[in-house]
Amino acid sequence: MICPKCKNREAKGNTGLCDPCRLKKWRRDNPKKVKDYHKKNSKKRNGQSMKWREDHPKYVSEYNEQYYKENKEDIKDYQRKYQNKYQNGVGNEKLKIRQGAYQNMRKKIITDRKCCELCNGDKFLEIHHKNYESNDMDNLVLLCRLCHRKLHADKRKTKKHTPRINKASQVKT
Repeated sequence: MICPKCKNREAKGNTGLCDPCRLKKWRRDNPKKVKDYHKKNSKKRNGQSMKWREDHPKYVSEYNEQYYKENKEDIKDYQRKYQNKYQNGVGNEKLKIRQGAYQNMRKKIITDRKCCELCNGDKFLEIHHKNYESNDMDNLVLLCRLCHRKLHADKRKTKKHTPRINKASQVKT
């Protein structure tokens, strides 16, 4: 018997649906159980997805490029909101430090170092401040977007430097 929903898989059990359609229906009918499951297993799932991203950098970079193309305006709006927030008092010093002569220094660092200082990737390069007190060359590390996100995720989890962060701070400049 063929599944009446998707019309391309064999239906099983008393519902008359294939496994993927039955799962979709169950999730739709039990949103609280789905939410509880996701809450309970979020750390495990985040670890699995982080590992998948590490194992498939080509797909991640293709996805990032596509995402940026499709959401360019939303990203720019977010950046504007971020700038307005920091220009209007809260964290104003942090923004000034980042903006000062930072853009010229950023170009110089990218042309000098050319790749992520942790994984040697050469796409979506970003500058990481070891601390936000200065823009000295010794205080800046060149990272790809994925390594930069991992580094800040670790920092948020532990609220202190982790070995990965120490590795980034000890990268020779």
